[in-house]
Amino acid sequence: MRHRIARRLLGAAVISSAILGVLAGIPVPGQILHSSEPLPSFEVATIKPSHAQGMPIDAVPMNIVHRDLPVRMIIASSFNLPLGADDRVLGGPDWIKTNYVIDGKVPDALFTEMQGMTREQRRNETCLMLQALLTDRFRLKVHFERREMPVYQLVVAKGGPQLTPATKPPLAPTTPPPFSGQVSPPRPEDMRQGVWVVHKNRNTSEMIVKGEPLDVFLSTPLLGLGRPVINKTGLTGKYDFTLNWTLDQSVTPEPDELPAVGQTDRPSMFTAMQEQLGLKLVPTKGPVEVIIIDHIEMPSEN
Repeated sequence: MRHRIARRLLGAAVISSAILGVLAGIPVPGQILHSSEPLPSFEVATIKPSHAQGMPIDAVPMNIVHRDLPVRMIIASSFNLPLGADDRVLGGPDWIKTNYVIDGKVPDALFTEMQGMTREQRRNETCLMLQALLTDRFRLKVHFERREMPVYQLVVAKGGPQLTPATKPPLAPTTPPPFSGQVSPPRPEDMRQGVWVVHKNRNTSEMIVKGEPLDVFLSTPLLGLGRPVINKTGLTGKYDFTLNWTLDQSVTPEPDELPAVGQTDRPSMFTAMQEQLGLKLVPTKGPVEVIIIDHIEMPSEN
């Protein structure tokens, strides 16, 4: 189910880092977003069970936050967890596996303010508005615990990293990328900073990264790794690189099932990282913060 949803999100030809932030961005890979301040809320929101494919990404108005996902995945998204990390949302009734469509209008004043924010700040605002909606309309109550769970450690592979330091200066913090719900970025070769994902066909994907640290790359939900990644490389710079991999082989394998480097002409994510980036994903276990559902109700009528 998780990988079918990943394929549907990859259906667009090109997705920019700004769009990824709207879909399911996180300030630090795998870190749950907490807030002790009053939560921002949508001006108005509609909620209904999903009976269709939902609104195409390139048709979502700029001031609308759109979700068409199982409720469990919407909860995960609202706390900044990436696509595929809904196994960190524990408990709840069976109906939260059902897809719901949520369309929330960002208040005009907040929308104007968000256009001057960084990507991370925009992601936070979007997540917090979803948290407020889930609390109000689904009567969601949760608490947090740390559990021992499968994770990956990202380490430098034998032979060293194959990363190119960023060749162009990053965008100034005061000039964030446009806040847009449209999938219409410039050509990747003209990009100064960000993450672009190109879904070439049913099986093959390409990711273009420019002027970003590894943590931004690892936070990209369309990697589809399915578990948290802890960056143990010690690499703190900003890099330009391209990664090509086969989507069908991006499912999470067991440690003894990791494909050998050079074993296939169409590399999995694990092989691609090692061959193309000089980095290695090592399966292990570690303490991970999880969300425990204490209470949830079917949403109130619109």
